[in-house]
Amino acid sequence: MPVGFSEINGTAKLLNKNKRIKLDLVGKSVSGGDISIAGDLIPQKTLAGDFRLRSQNLLAADITRIVTLPLNLQTGRVSGDLQIKVTPNQKTLLYGNTSIAGVTAQIPKIPQLLNNSQGNLIFDGLLITLDNIVTSYGKIPVIASGTIDQEAGFNLKGRVNAVSLANAQSTLKVKLPVPVSGIAQADVQILGDIAQPVLSGTVSSLKTARIDKVDFQQVRSKFQLISSKSLLSITDIYGKTTYGGEVKGGGTINLGEVPQLNFQLRAANIPGDAIAQVYNLKTGFPIGLMTATAEIKGVADDTRTVVKWQAPQAKYPATGATIINPDQTVSFRDIIADFGGGVVRGSGTYANGRWQALAQANKIKLTSLVDQKQQENISLAGSEFNGRLRLSGSSSPFAIETIIPENANVNIAGGNVNISQIQLRNQNFTALLVGKGLRLSKILKQANPVLNNPLAGNFMIAGNLDNFNLQTLTGLGEANLAVGGGNN
Repeated sequence: MPVGFSEINGTAKLLNKNKRIKLDLVGKSVSGGDISIAGDLIPQKTLAGDFRLRSQNLLAADITRIVTLPLNLQTGRVSGDLQIKVTPNQKTLLYGNTSIAGVTAQIPKIPQLLNNSQGNLIFDGLLITLDNIVTSYGKIPVIASGTIDQEAGFNLKGRVNAVSLANAQSTLKVKLPVPVSGIAQADVQILGDIAQPVLSGTVSSLKTARIDKVDFQQVRSKFQLISSKSLLSITDIYGKTTYGGEVKGGGTINLGEVPQLNFQLRAANIPGDAIAQVYNLKTGFPIGLMTATAEIKGVADDTRTVVKWQAPQAKYPATGATIINPDQTVSFRDIIADFGGGVVRGSGTYANGRWQALAQANKIKLTSLVDQKQQENISLAGSEFNGRLRLSGSSSPFAIETIIPENANVNIAGGNVNISQIQLRNQNFTALLVGKGLRLSKILKQANPVLNNPLAGNFMIAGNLDNFNLQTLTGLGEANLAVGGGNN
């Protein structure tokens, strides 16, 4: 598109038998600003010449139309003094200085525009030097300096003093599976060939940052944006929570039409009790420090997070995996916990404030479930619980609403007690029990000898989950005691 001028004054002399035009012109652009051109032009199929161009408040887009540059100037105004040398079949050489005000510029192969740019550009042949240009890369304010060489490529550096993580995320067109907030600073650079520049740098938090619901006193990482591949790599991620513990890792984001995420993170010395409190999870027992690995994969709004964790310091040491699905439902699998001298293996799901779990218990010692003071007159040595329990309930507040026993048995008093049914109401419970071959003398320390005989029967006991002990249990039932080969 040609540049229109008005009020043109000056001279144009034809020399060397019309093979050279000597110009000395001044004028005004129809889009605003003053311009003067002085020098020689050689009219031929491919224009050649050596002339001086001076401008005052000229539209930036007009400069781009007059002179070929390695960056596209759009809105804003330019003032300067340039010597321009044009040679057929060679790149145009520029010498001099210009100042830019409110300029929007596009660097080829870099996704976002440089907006509202202020500062000076210095031209030296094929080299353009940016002299502390104050600009914004998308929504990220930056002070840029360095060079653009039309042959050697980019060597630009920038400083971001402060930017909100929301604006940075918007500029880079990154959509994360969890909300983030905070203020960050960064050092950035653009290096590489003119046709394939690479944007890279380091970023760190200035104040407390929040990722999902967890506060971090420090977050930092390195990044690299390869525009030709639409690939954003984030490496050396480091975060320290305000509660203690560290998170490290890295990953990639493919910035195509449908962005794809692939991150791997490692967490160490994370205070499980503090994190549980942040998410309003009430375990009822101390968790201690935890370690974990996380893998986040997916496209845009369809990401899946798999966390494999270990809680070796918990009251009941445990390991397992937690899967956060794209629809924000949560699955738990491969859970193994040391409990009561035995092992509990479990799995479960969580959705919309409701949870379900399946627990398989093996060799859980009853001595671990009953207070030592309550065992003064009884002996529970060798008594164990084995079986499967299906549980369900709500999370806010945490409550167990149903327990369904499956092949749940207590080996006690030389016999067996099968737990056939459990009913819950407001944390109060009743359980139906079926006992066989029970010799009560094995658990009662001062038992009548008649209790050496086997007992069988059906029983119902009642109690409260929040205050579970022998003194608060009530029971009734009927039983048969085999004495001398008969029943009593």
